[in-house]
Amino acid sequence: MHPGYSPISVYLHRDPVDFRKQINGLAEIVEGDMLLNPFEQSLYVFINRNRSNIKILYWDKNGFCLWQKRLELDRFAWPKGEQFDATHQIELRELQWLLDIRRIHGMDSHHLLISDSHGIQFLIRDVTQLDKKSRRLLDRFL
Repeated sequence: MHPGYSPISVYLHRDPVDFRKQINGLAEIVEGDMLLNPFEQSLYVFINRNRSNIKILYWDKNGFCLWQKRLELDRFAWPKGEQFDATHQIELRELQWLLDIRRIHGMDSHHLLISDSHGIQFLIRDVTQLDKKSRRLLDRFL
């Protein structure tokens, strides 16, 4: 996201959206489905059907910005079911956990794929289970 952008709030759209939608289509979802103002100083977070992609829409001073992240091997932990509202507000730190590898509201975390300087890839299935030595080694990659 734009350096220096300070959102006041973060909203997740619980249901998957068609990822062919771009800025205009997602802004319509914010207004029509989420019943929110897309011009507020907020982040609006969307997921695709197989939970491998996230898009974040926000308004920055004079125009919309759209940010996207795609996971290569895993799926994002995402709220499902009726226990979560269709528009689910979270804190900014929870969004950072979601985009990293941590858990949010008890949902499973996703795996971490890292590459070293030689292009060798490592898959870490559960970072929370790493011992101190492994965690220090991982910190060198991140």
